[in-house]
Amino acid sequence: VKAKKLSELLEFRKERTKEALKLAQYGLWEEAEEINRQIVERLFGDHVAHSRLADSLMRQDRELEAAEHYQVATGLEKAKNDRNKKAVKLAMQSSWKDAAEVNEIFIEDCCWDMEAFNRLGKALMELGKN
Repeated sequence: VKAKKLSELLEFRKERTKEALKLAQYGLWEEAEEINRQIVERLFGDHVAHSRLADSLMRQDRELEAAEHYQVATGLEKAKNDRNKKAVKLAMQSSWKDAAEVNEIFIEDCCWDMEAFNRLGKALMELGKN
């Protein structure tokens, strides 16, 4: 992910998240749904946005659709946690090449997760590729 594109994605996520939370705070569930849909369309791996989308659907009595997004959110969060654990384990074993690869994949899916960038930087530094 190039720096300019990453910056745009991070700003998009930050602003849309604030907007979705504010709409939900005021009980504007249809509007919150739309904003959260925009986020998951652009950043599918954002499990928190999927969860907020599911919440807004539940508030509109759309339980089946909400259940689908809760399931997606749960699966994405589990995958994220599993990859985090794997990346940390590889780093602790000084398997820097493998750690770098895991973090690169993680960043492709969750470019807003700054921890993955830090871990990737450490792995690349250890490999002498910084």
